[in-house]
Amino acid sequence: MLAVDAVVELVNECSDAARAAAGEDGLPRPTVPALGALGDDPERCRRAADSLHGVFTDERGPVPALNDLLAATGVRPRLGTDGRLVWVAPADADMLLAGAVVSLVAWVDAHGTGRLGVCGAERCVDVFVDGSRAATRRYCSETCLNRSRVARWRSRRSAAGRARGRGAARQ
Repeated sequence: MLAVDAVVELVNECSDAARAAAGEDGLPRPTVPALGALGDDPERCRRAADSLHGVFTDERGPVPALNDLLAATGVRPRLGTDGRLVWVAPADADMLLAGAVVSLVAWVDAHGTGRLGVCGAERCVDVFVDGSRAATRRYCSETCLNRSRVARWRSRRSAAGRARGRGAARQ
């Protein structure tokens, strides 16, 4: 199982959707150091990230998408000799995708489906897992949150200026 933050980083750095939204289409694909040796192959990272991005964006919600990926990877739960749950993947499974799927399944099991999200900022498709107490996160980062706040402020300011201008024109 991978750290869920590493899975989010994988999706946000390597998925085609996130790279297109960031204008990084033509740039070399990054590796993901947080994934160790699993993150060394940019093409494997891209394939896994594209599959995982769908978990956050699927119209049906994350559960059917995760179930589809569990079936595709062949990952299944078993009980270990100590009676604890362990996850088993076939020998030919893509271990990056399998580990990421198990991490997201564990996250959803512990925190619910409402804690996986796509950034609410305009022109950002990065994903996040909401670890906040109130479960109110709407943005992938402080940067997107601040950009959205400034854009709303500027919009209100511009609308107020136009309203004052119309009032002055009537006099």
